Amino acid sequence: MYNDKIRFLFKNMSLRTKLLSSYILLIVLPLLILSFTLYYYFSDTIYKKVVLSLQKNNEQIIKNIDTFLMSLAAISEFPYHDIELKKILRKDYSEYSDSLKEMLSDVDKANSILYSNIFRLNSLIGSVTVIPNNMNYVFNVSVIPSYTVAYPDKNSEWFEKIIKGDGRAVIFGIHKDFLQKEDGLNVISVCRSIVEPFTGEVLAVIVLNVRADKLPILWEDVSITPESKFAVIDEANNVIYGNNIETTGLNLSNIYDFSEDEILEGKNLILINGEYHCVNAATSSYCRWRVISLTPRNELLKEITHFREFTVFLCLILILFSIGLSALISSGVTKPIFKLKNTMKVVENGNLNITSDIYGGEIGELSISFNKMVSKMRNLIDEIYKQESEKRNAEIMALQSQINPHFIYNTLNTIKWMAHIQGSKGIVTALDSLIQLLVFASKINSRFITIEEELELLNHYLNIMNLRFFNKFTTEYDIDQNVLKYKTLKFILQPIVENAIIHGFGDSQIQGRIKVKVALKNNTIEYIIEDNGKGMSEETIKKSLTDEHDDSEKKFNKIGLYNVNKRIKLELGEQYGLNIISQVGKFTRVTIITPIIK
Repeated sequence: MYNDKIRFLFKNMSLRTKLLSSYILLIVLPLLILSFTLYYYFSDTIYKKVVLSLQKNNEQIIKNIDTFLMSLAAISEFPYHDIELKKILRKDYSEYSDSLKEMLSDVDKANSILYSNIFRLNSLIGSVTVIPNNMNYVFNVSVIPSYTVAYPDKNSEWFEKIIKGDGRAVIFGIHKDFLQKEDGLNVISVCRSIVEPFTGEVLAVIVLNVRADKLPILWEDVSITPESKFAVIDEANNVIYGNNIETTGLNLSNIYDFSEDEILEGKNLILINGEYHCVNAATSSYCRWRVISLTPRNELLKEITHFREFTVFLCLILILFSIGLSALISSGVTKPIFKLKNTMKVVENGNLNITSDIYGGEIGELSISFNKMVSKMRNLIDEIYKQESEKRNAEIMALQSQINPHFIYNTLNTIKWMAHIQGSKGIVTALDSLIQLLVFASKINSRFITIEEELELLNHYLNIMNLRFFNKFTTEYDIDQNVLKYKTLKFILQPIVENAIIHGFGDSQIQGRIKVKVALKNNTIEYIIEDNGKGMSEETIKKSLTDEHDDSEKKFNKIGLYNVNKRIKLELGEQYGLNIISQVGKFTRVTIITPIIK
């Protein structure tokens, strides 16, 4: 009964509602399962990585400490390598009449040697003391303010430990400076006895002191959690450095409420003051110092807590996004049907410029077929319009072609002979030039003509323009006769000259002058047309070479500077063409470069 109701409800749902319900069920449920699974997996991973990171920090600090102490041990060998210092340590002062003076002189000399060499090897060294065996004085240099030393007790425990080292480096953890007269600073020391290689005699003891408060520079590049309790302890479990400055110099057992055995057993969690801490320790194999960090477990879990909050937030966002996406998808399935129907109604009302932009699936196939049908209808109508337009143009051209070009030539010849009979020589010259121009333009169909023919065409044109402008300008020719036989594009000079006449002299009162020069230059042919007209600005020059349109109704033909330049580049190559130089009110020079065409 219950199942029947569910089936009845589902059956009577709209298509969009059915799709929306299905999408939400299929997306949200797996998303929730995946989110919780990932949370528990990554929580464990994050915790282990944080603990590992803390351990690596400790190991890096130990590595830095070992490197530092090894460098001090190497520096403590300095007396072996300095000839002058070894000479002083081997000296027998009983052989000198004034042994005290000689000792004090050598003390000063030794201090100078130590100061100029030791401190530049390591900037953390606070003081260097050499205790010679052949005098009751010490060599001492220091960068610690107000640092004074006393001659040590050679029977003291620390001194005997150095001697027993038999020339090896002896490292002392945190302690009060052995050599200061009063209660000294907390320092760590690297010492060794200087032994005669051949006899085994102890020549001296060297002590390198480093202030404990200078050591943090060794781990300043290591990230330490602020909430962690951090300590560097020496071999005797005394704190060399702790992030609580008051713990420095104290024994570890007096500070923390746990036993050393718990650390040695490798326990990861230790209960301190009722709170669990994660313990990480690293031990130096060189000096047996250790680095211990104690981090509250709650601090380690902070990142996991943030991750949990982020996971819940992200899960909610994804659920909302999934619901929205499901609504969009279900709408996207039903929407194309209504969209295609509306498009068909637009076409039905006579608008053939619309297309259906629905693609994919069965609705998409229907949309493509509809677009093809509309496109065919549109093309058919365009074809009818095109045919009608071509028909009208053909009728006009047929009418124009009824005028015989020979009739124009014959009529102009008749007018020329009538002018000749009446003694009008200027009209005769102009008509003759016009006839030659018409004949030239209509009979030569080739794109290329000889330079001689191009100049002849230019000369006929200039005859007509001189008559039109009442000899307002003169023309000078400078033609290399060797170029006349070469070929060039038709009508490349006449538009340039025409531009000079109309725009250079047209509305000016000056006496114009046009120079035409053609010559060979660097395996090319150079044409130069220069006039003394009103010139052009840079903007006008740029426009004339980029603007295809021109005031053609004033000209002999429709070829302007733009077309001349474009024709040359298209026909002969991009490296050829026009170059215009002009100065307003003074001149314009147009240079044309073309290849040699035989």
